[in-house]
Amino acid sequence: MGIFFIIFFLTVLVYIFFSLYLSFINIDKYVENLQMLRRFFYAIFVVGISIGLMLEKINLDDWKQLLELTALFVFIDLAVFQTPDILKIWNAEFKHDHYIRKIIKKNEEIISYNSQKVECFTDIVLNKSTNYLNNIPLHLKFDDYKEDLKKFLEFYTGTFQIDLAIFEFESGLNANLEDLHSNLDIKQAFTRIEQCYNKTIVDGEWKLFLVQELLDGKAIELHNKKEVSSSDNFKDKKVFIIPFYGRKYDILIGISSTFIEVDGIDASHILNLTQIFDWYMD
Repeated sequence: MGIFFIIFFLTVLVYIFFSLYLSFINIDKYVENLQMLRRFFYAIFVVGISIGLMLEKINLDDWKQLLELTALFVFIDLAVFQTPDILKIWNAEFKHDHYIRKIIKKNEEIISYNSQKVECFTDIVLNKSTNYLNNIPLHLKFDDYKEDLKKFLEFYTGTFQIDLAIFEFESGLNANLEDLHSNLDIKQAFTRIEQCYNKTIVDGEWKLFLVQELLDGKAIELHNKKEVSSSDNFKDKKVFIIPFYGRKYDILIGISSTFIEVDGIDASHILNLTQIFDWYMD
């Protein structure tokens, strides 16, 4: 076997091992990018054959050699890339049924869990809020307000094992929203949040964008610009920041969890419960 075929087959082997490694470390990403992996695999075949023809290492008249190489690549494709669940072998129709079932199951779990969150929120509003809030005294200090708000929100956060932190700031909404002092104060509160969750926003422009979103009253997910916001594990747990502009106090509420993946539904429920609490405190 000549040096050309040695390099050619070594390239194929390296690519196969790379694909297998990718499937082991992240099967979801592997399946999502499978068509691209297969196209690149056959691109190696086409490029290799073309180079072989140019170097006269492969002869177009040698149909047996060409058919053997083609059959080898097709076999590798079937054995390595198309292993999962062959449903219709005669039509060469391949379905990654296991992956599809996994996605369906995950979506069903999300729907079920979100339904539980809505039920919990509804129960707090209808059955727990009035009795609890009617017995809270008037708050003269922010620390008292913060402590009672935390206890009220625990009806929700305690149910789903969500960690919660509250940070006060001056929004200047009664004055000019673009006031330098207002922006500086929320930036300082944002910095405290970064320290609390040990998560630093590296890009200065992105940080300013997140701060402006908070000033505009929008809940945000605390992550760097290039980070993927969704994950199947909780090594890098999601953190949502919820701004609330009350009658007396302006606060940023941080929520996160090592048990569940917090999302926009949690942020919405926390914001609405905080609004109800603030109404009662007026």
